[in-house]
Amino acid sequence: MSQFIKQYGARRTGTNLLRAMLQINCPNCNVLMHILGDKHQKPIDFNQLRDELRSGANALEKIKQVTNLRRAETTDLNERSQNTYIDEASCGLAEAIKNRQVFILISIKHPYAWGHSIMKWFGYQQAKKHAPYQASEYLKSLATACHQFNHNYAAWLNLAEELPDRALVVQHEKLLQDQASVFFDICKVLNLPRPASFTAVSGIVFPTHWDNEPTEVHYLPFNHAYYTNKNYLAALTEPELAVIKNTIDWELMRQFGYDSAI
Repeated sequence: MSQFIKQYGARRTGTNLLRAMLQINCPNCNVLMHILGDKHQKPIDFNQLRDELRSGANALEKIKQVTNLRRAETTDLNERSQNTYIDEASCGLAEAIKNRQVFILISIKHPYAWGHSIMKWFGYQQAKKHAPYQASEYLKSLATACHQFNHNYAAWLNLAEELPDRALVVQHEKLLQDQASVFFDICKVLNLPRPASFTAVSGIVFPTHWDNEPTEVHYLPFNHAYYTNKNYLAALTEPELAVIKNTIDWELMRQFGYDSAI
């Protein structure tokens, strides 16, 4: 029987690494990135969905509806493989929702580390070299991303507080330091079957297109210390640091275990 886990987390916070680790070590786990809504967006109302399903709503139609309500960029339920996958999963998933058996994992990274990662994702590292005049536009994009970061993590924290026995926050730094410890914490909190042995994910995990596809791991060197030792701070410019420090909701972040000190 599948154990359904719904993922949430901002871009560049280790959601793909977490999914890969779970798929390798807990093959019965069905880790949902886009079904029930995009993992990078605020959550659906799980209580409302549970009540509607308990009242007799069609499982497949409701799950498709909420998936499209927070549709990911890669979600296209007219695409055959996605439609087939959600069709096959809907019955078991609906039962898990009705019985309060969908677990929640929320990935997060220190806001300074996340800010550095998101600027790389924006392409700012190359722009600094070849188009420095675009810096102000990139900084505006960073500020917008910070506001979205605040908005989403406030919503995800509320969800975790509503479901304290079914939700867990995973700090990316801890995941990089000790995957096994994080994995067994997940097993304990979410009451997942604990395997006899653990296999760590080695290499770089590439983003997965959709939930029906396995995680793609490329066994290339990855410098964990760059994040665990905060080496990324040296790569952040003063304007970048200022945007992150002044825009991130640090009162909210303290509830996730982070503060603004550099």
